[in-house]
Amino acid sequence: MDIGFHELPDNRRNVCIYGIGLLVALQTILMLACVIILGNVSPEVQTTLVDVNSMLPEMRRSLLDLGQMLPEIQTGMQILKQLCQTNEGCTIQV
Repeated sequence: MDIGFHELPDNRRNVCIYGIGLLVALQTILMLACVIILGNVSPEVQTTLVDVNSMLPEMRRSLLDLGQMLPEIQTGMQILKQLCQTNEGCTIQV
């Protein structure tokens, strides 16, 4: 009973083994390069995260202050619009 399996000659088997070995070596080199690049970038990312963590509370306070001032700003804009409507030389368009 023939199962259709034929063993490769020695030279073709060696080429396959060397080819697979070359691909594994190439992948190892590429992975090492990626690790080195990420290792160089990680301190910069850490510094950026520290900066962001210090800025977020300030941004939150600024937004809360702006939210409290918004009704006053809208009232001021309505007053400015009324003043501009009564004055013919007004160039502000609200």
